[in-house]
Amino acid sequence: MREEGGAAEELEFRAEVLRAYGARAADVAPLLRVTARVLEAPPALRFPLADEACAAAWDGYLPDAAERGAWPALSERLVQLRFPVERGISGTPAYRAATRRGIAPAPGAPGVRLAAPEALRVWLHRTPAGRVPAIAAGAREDFVTLVQALARRNEPEPVPPTMGACMVSGLNNWDRVRALERERPGGVSAAPRELYQDRILLVGPGPYAGVPPECAGLSAGAWEEASRAIRIAHESTHYFILRCSGVVGRGVHDELVADAAGIVAAAGELRTGWLLRCLGADSPAQGRLRRCPGVAGLSAAALRVLAALLRGAAAGMERMELAPLARPHDPAAWGRTLGVLASRSIEELAHPEGRVR
Repeated sequence: MREEGGAAEELEFRAEVLRAYGARAADVAPLLRVTARVLEAPPALRFPLADEACAAAWDGYLPDAAERGAWPALSERLVQLRFPVERGISGTPAYRAATRRGIAPAPGAPGVRLAAPEALRVWLHRTPAGRVPAIAAGAREDFVTLVQALARRNEPEPVPPTMGACMVSGLNNWDRVRALERERPGGVSAAPRELYQDRILLVGPGPYAGVPPECAGLSAGAWEEASRAIRIAHESTHYFILRCSGVVGRGVHDELVADAAGIVAAAGELRTGWLLRCLGADSPAQGRLRRCPGVAGLSAAALRVLAALLRGAAAGMERMELAPLARPHDPAAWGRTLGVLASRSIEELAHPEGRVR
């Protein structure tokens, strides 16, 4: 349990740990910002949480997807998929009319093109925070296209090669808007956004974080399977934190926790070698962590401290009982364990004496 104390005491404790890891006085404050967490305490909630409203709508999509295929079922319902990924398209009148007012594009207008639409899979993924719609692409280029279409307003913005999954949040689903209009005569202008906006987990193929299978000690096929499980559990952890805190965490702490949860889900235990390699902990200025807020601005000395801190945190998590993260059949234990892990600061996990407060 975390010791009682105010925010000032907690901040000083974290600063002491950073100094113990060699942080210079000038680097302590920037490091504290970089290692901050979103979830301040284990949530006092009963898991699993109730589904968000979008899950019921997607429940209705699944029979159609099973009968005709995921791509026809989704492209008819998500208007964003009826436009191509093309530079500047988000500013065109037709796109704005479709995504803001639900006016469908002209019949025969070009839409998103996938390399392997038949390999697309859609389901409702169970998490301690409720079920969430999930889409898995069968080809890397299709994952990139779906990210650009659903998360980047159909603009061809670059998708980092180490990014193999993401959570789309706040997507206007005009199929749900039309259903809401039928249920609520007079319009939906005052309706809560959750009644017409979707959250979706997008998952792609390939080795997790670009780590080759030999570095994980697995065959190519086994690492591909493990990578898929890590990605799904990783994004599910972000979804869990969002539903418990109301904030989408994308900092170093959140990536550490989400990767740890993903690895336990895939391997049944925390493999710290996988964790540190997938995070890029030994080279945070070049690896995945460089995209986390504040990391790019750290001094070389602070980056070395961050790398050492992450190694210490990995060792600290190895001493914790994380097995429930590999038990989706027990969402109550899964949620409680994830809540404890997500509310422990990196400094607590990495305390030089191995003390988790």
